[in-house]
Amino acid sequence: MSNPHNVRALAALALAVALALPACGQQADEGVGRGTVLAVDAAAGLVTLEHGDIPGLMKEMTMVFEVADPALLSAIEAGQQVEFRVRHEDGRYVVHEIAARP
Repeated sequence: MSNPHNVRALAALALAVALALPACGQQADEGVGRGTVLAVDAAAGLVTLEHGDIPGLMKEMTMVFEVADPALLSAIEAGQQVEFRVRHEDGRYVVHEIAARP
């Protein structure tokens, strides 16, 4: 016969794991953000954005992003309001789409 203390401890552990699992899956791999361009370095393929929350991906912040294709930056300049699509890949955040907002 099983020890009741072990059964209770195992049940509590199983419940804790079950409750934690949904939280682990909340991190998205991709999101859409809106913000202001602070700097563009097309030669290095980088754009500095001050942006609002990107739900499931990151909080409001100012960050330097890599771009998937430096050509994305040809129509972007400092001071513009933009909408962008960013992906978390290989431990870094990469902008795959960016466009000026009217």
